[in-house]
Amino acid sequence: IDAGLALLASAVDRQPDSERLFRRVTKQIETHGGVSALAVWLEQASSRPLEEPLRVEALHRAARLFRERLADVAAARRVWETILSIRPQDKDAFDAAVQAAGVVGEYPQQVRLLEEALSGRMGPSSPTPELRQSWLRLLAEAHKNAGDVESAMACLKALLASWPLESDALSQLCAWHASRGEWEEILRLESAAMEAREARDSVVDVEGRRQLASLAEDRVGDPAAAGRYLEPLLDVLEDAESIRRALYRLYEAAGDYPSRLRLLGGELLTASKDDKLRLARTILDSEGLE
Repeated sequence: IDAGLALLASAVDRQPDSERLFRRVTKQIETHGGVSALAVWLEQASSRPLEEPLRVEALHRAARLFRERLADVAAARRVWETILSIRPQDKDAFDAAVQAAGVVGEYPQQVRLLEEALSGRMGPSSPTPELRQSWLRLLAEAHKNAGDVESAMACLKALLASWPLESDALSQLCAWHASRGEWEEILRLESAAMEAREARDSVVDVEGRRQLASLAEDRVGDPAAAGRYLEPLLDVLEDAESIRRALYRLYEAAGDYPSRLRLLGGELLTASKDDKLRLARTILDSEGLE
């Protein structure tokens, strides 16, 4: 049998572009040569002057044999990358190569593949927004596994720039910035998420705004920003007394006396007679401060 296979292989070498001979040898190896020999033979299709569809077909089959029958994920990854060198937009080969690179711990290779896909040079030619989102998640994880946390966080920021409600990315980024004491960046990220929630739900995010005001005042030290988060709550809460008290305090801390006067003036319109006298005195005192 080995001698017969050798003769057939020799014939193929004399006519390397013959599809008929290539398929004949493939059939004989499949029957008599074993899985390992068949996988190696099929992988060699990449170096033969065969028509591209046949080469790609043979390589896909070789990769499946390496992965499923021989449990050799590294060899399978090598073959899938060979396919991508022939057909960069081959989705099946791209997906399998990315997965295999992660399995065998080739994280720099995984990073390269995903970056090529995000730049449009590899993988599906017209990826959906959801697919790009999944690539960014995978790329962040690959960078992290490779020990490059800075690049991982940059990927998560890119993810949030388009999908600000991606909760896992937001959580990871905020935890990372908190470990570095970067509260302004946390405020920016959480604020973008809050605005996206309000736009999506068409409601004021009362609890989210309270939390952002606390973050702005206590961590960032920006009472003016804290006040801006609370101001819309005056129009949506039935009992907004606690918000008014907080705004008075924040305007005072920020030195924003015009805003404090406007708030007092609005309260004056609905106040009782006794409260109007109290508020009028407060307004006069505030004018004196100006």
